[in-house]
Amino acid sequence: MATILCEEECDFLVLSKRAFDRILKYKKMLNSKLSYLESLPLFAEVNKSFVREIYSRSEYVTFVAKQSVFLEGEDAKAMYIVTKGMFKVSEKKEKKRRFGFLEEKLFDLKLLFL
Repeated sequence: MATILCEEECDFLVLSKRAFDRILKYKKMLNSKLSYLESLPLFAEVNKSFVREIYSRSEYVTFVAKQSVFLEGEDAKAMYIVTKGMFKVSEKKEKKRRFGFLEEKLFDLKLLFL
């Protein structure tokens, strides 16, 4: 360690070690999440600053098992990028005799547009 002695009036911007460590941890997490987004085919040819902008305007939301994310017939208001977990997509299809049936599929995809 060294001693710091001001020769005249000085102003310092001070960042605690704890805060600096949190910033480093956040940066590592951020880089990991940005790398994930950049690895998706949708963003493969996109400028990194654009991907960073998408990330900065997004939020992480956790859904529990059996919770609906989006219901058929609703207006799409978001793009969902799955970062963890598996989900099921169901679509009601009409047959000629006006009987409906439900088609279900399991997905382990990275991107879901609704």
